[in-house]
Amino acid sequence: MTAAQQAARERFAAQLKEVLRDAGNPSYGALVRHSGSRFSTTRIGTVLNAEFIEPVAWEFIDAFLSACDQYADRNNINLSRALYDRELWRKRHTVLTEVLELLEEENAVPAPAAFTVERFPRPSRQPVQTWRDQPSQLLSAQHQVVPFTGRGADLARLEDWRDSDGSVAAVTLLHAPGGQGKTRLAARLAENTATRTGWKVWQALRGSTSTPSTAAPTLPALGRRALLVDCRS
Repeated sequence: MTAAQQAARERFAAQLKEVLRDAGNPSYGALVRHSGSRFSTTRIGTVLNAEFIEPVAWEFIDAFLSACDQYADRNNINLSRALYDRELWRKRHTVLTEVLELLEEENAVPAPAAFTVERFPRPSRQPVQTWRDQPSQLLSAQHQVVPFTGRGADLARLEDWRDSDGSVAAVTLLHAPGGQGKTRLAARLAENTATRTGWKVWQALRGSTSTPSTAAPTLPALGRRALLVDCRS
């Protein structure tokens, strides 16, 4: 964690504390009750003490503001309404997220020389005529000559894994004999993720392990919601 990252966290936490003071300094337990238990006292302490690592989720901010508002209303405390402006807080949340991700990228740990990470490419979907003189290319998952069909159950299981609540990072493995459609299925998941969820989608590319580059490439900050696909040949 860099000094700049910590400064961004502390500035955001101080803005939330200003809301807390304006509402009459309710206890963490009171906030949990007025939020309908949408967060815990531990989570409040982590955020207000700027001890969070990942950017604070918008759902927490919205619930925190609502809980302070309800507590103040219950105790006849006049609020400074400007402090509760959701549009202002959305801008603050966006800035915090972008700053932390940018600083993470600038201070990223070098990846092994045999790997690079870059944005997952858009599907090319080449027509059959393109490969008339190279029929072997018709089978390439990269060209997507044949439209994707079936595999609904497999795709649904992968999307459930992607969207499940759990660890900060999760790994799943697709395995089958060659030619069974693993790469095409992974590409379909990547495409759906990029177009329907707003997540960042990356691919891991393999270099030659026998002739590593002298300077290892930098691993980009993947982002808070990201999918990294590694299609091993």
